[in-house]
Amino acid sequence: MIISNKLLYLIIVPFGISFVASIILRFIKLNIVSRLGYVSANLSILISYFLYFSLPEWPISDKQILSYIIIFSGIASILIDIITEQISLLRRVLIVAGPLLALVWISSIINTELSSFEQIFKFITTFIIFIIIGFTLADKDPDDSQITIILAMFVLGLGILAHINDKKEIFSLSLVIFSALIGIQLTNWPKKFLTNTSLLLGIGTPVLSIMAIISLDQRVNPFAILTLLIILFIEKVIKLPQGQYKSIIGIRFLMIFIASIIVIFASISIQTNSLFEFLKL
Repeated sequence: MIISNKLLYLIIVPFGISFVASIILRFIKLNIVSRLGYVSANLSILISYFLYFSLPEWPISDKQILSYIIIFSGIASILIDIITEQISLLRRVLIVAGPLLALVWISSIINTELSSFEQIFKFITTFIIFIIIGFTLADKDPDDSQITIILAMFVLGLGILAHINDKKEIFSLSLVIFSALIGIQLTNWPKKFLTNTSLLLGIGTPVLSIMAIISLDQRVNPFAILTLLIILFIEKVIKLPQGQYKSIIGIRFLMIFIASIIVIFASISIQTNSLFEFLKL
């Protein structure tokens, strides 16, 4: 095959669907588009996910029900956003988290990853903590245009951590979300048609769900996850140039990308103990 299944379903398909759908939505002059325009990314994630995991190379045991729950959270985001237009972002996300966590509780009976009360409690606690962190700090500026690239780099880092710990299904889902975010970013820049609030609500919930699932794995170093959190605060860690000129915005994107790569490498080093081995030398 000229194009492998992984390249096709994890990168090309989600990017293509997100990009084309976002272009179409951009030309629809309705107020609801600014709130629900992220459905282009959600649609690409759903289609790519089910296409890839329907391949015969994936045994039933590897098609984790938690991955389906993550996808459900993306669909729930759209419904809740329509129903609760006047409710604050954090309250809407918590409403989405409610049915998500209920499904996790029910699925724990048949899912080995959440087989004990302690693990379920840890998932719920971690998920809520990351909701508060991600959605109150990352959504600080309604006119900021960097939230998409920040979420994309963050989920890429999570996927790499999952891959290191042999969680292939989570790594695959992370790549799908990353590709979909890049597709929507190219159409939302330099002139935005989506707000930070809508992007965080529509895409952030599945991203934070992935992080909560990864944190359950005892092989994952918690300090590696904490290091990745720096990406959400990248604009507080480094001083970015101000202004709305295309060149300045481009420089900001580049700085965020490079800084995020450094953070991801630091997280990998902590997870693999290579940093500690280097310090010993």
